[in-house]
Amino acid sequence: MARPIIAPWQFTIRSLLLALGLVAIACVALLNANRWWASGCSTGSFALLTAAILLAVHGDSQRRAYWLGFAVAGWVYVLLHGMAVLGLSNLLITAEVLDVLYPLFPWQEPPGDLSLAFAQGGTMTAAEVMHRNSFDEVGHALFALLAALLGGTLSQWLFHRRQLRLPGEAL
Repeated sequence: MARPIIAPWQFTIRSLLLALGLVAIACVALLNANRWWASGCSTGSFALLTAAILLAVHGDSQRRAYWLGFAVAGWVYVLLHGMAVLGLSNLLITAEVLDVLYPLFPWQEPPGDLSLAFAQGGTMTAAEVMHRNSFDEVGHALFALLAALLGGTLSQWLFHRRQLRLPGEAL
């Protein structure tokens, strides 16, 4: 018996517009990174990851697969980032990605000269240090959501793959 053909990825106009809107908000948050954006992105990420646990518990089998993968991957990222912040581990390449992205998001420094000297010989103003810290916090909150989306998509794909398998067929 022939295997059923899996259809390629299909997106609705609504889902594409939603994704485009979220990418635009993410760019605005990174460009205007401050305490408010960092707090908002972190709180939103935690709320969505927590809601994903509830949706996984109370959803039907197909949606449960997606939300379980979403929650697990997102919270694993949050855990790994927390370990890096505490100095227990620095396994995340996303910190390096944020280092590369930071110069691509220009920002205007407020007036005043509060320069801080660094051991490497460079200087950063206090405002730039605060902006960079906020940029990193926003970036890691967004990476947590990206990891969650990838985890949910992978989990849903594995669920569909298992459903399409023919009876008696090996893994």
